Amino acid sequence: MAKEKTLDQHVTEYKELVVKHHDSKKVLDEKQTELESKLADLKAELEQQQHAALLDLSDDSLKKDAQIKKEIADTEMLLATVKDRKQKLVFPVEINAKRDAIFEEVKREAVQEYDDRLPALLEEISAAKAAYISKLIEYHDLKHGVYKKIKDTCAEVGKTNLETIDLPAVAEVDWQNRSHHTASGHKYIVSEFDVEQALTQGKIDTFFTR
Repeated sequence: MAKEKTLDQHVTEYKELVVKHHDSKKVLDEKQTELESKLADLKAELEQQQHAALLDLSDDSLKKDAQIKKEIADTEMLLATVKDRKQKLVFPVEINAKRDAIFEEVKREAVQEYDDRLPALLEEISAAKAAYISKLIEYHDLKHGVYKKIKDTCAEVGKTNLETIDLPAVAEVDWQNRSHHTASGHKYIVSEFDVEQALTQGKIDTFFTR
């Protein structure tokens, strides 16, 4: 059983056919020009021959007329054949069939690649989401751990009046601030806009402001 051709092989064959088609058209164009020039010369020669031999009714004179007329007829037939070939090249069946085959093959391959890669990609997205949420929880625990450590230690040494404890200020992420691309909320949060940009335009708009 013959091995099925790959998409690249189909495309290569198509390009070769296009080149062949172009070369054939060029040859036919040149042939048409050549035949049209020859036909014009033969008609001029016939007119000149008939004028010069107007009163010459010899066999040789008549045969020469007939010979030129035959050449004209043959040339006209060849010219008509060339034009017919060129007309058929306008819509080459073989090239159109190859292009249709490529279209069907690329659809099949593209969908197959999508189906093959999607499950693993979705698993990676799910894992990335879990890792991201896990890091947000880690941020929560880190932030609240500061106050918990202070309060636990104060309780251990009997400093129970928590209202008078001078708790230190710590750097916090302003998750809602998306005013510019260096703002906390822009740098560290995944917003609905970010998701929409990724899914509809396939990009990360790192300089988005609102």
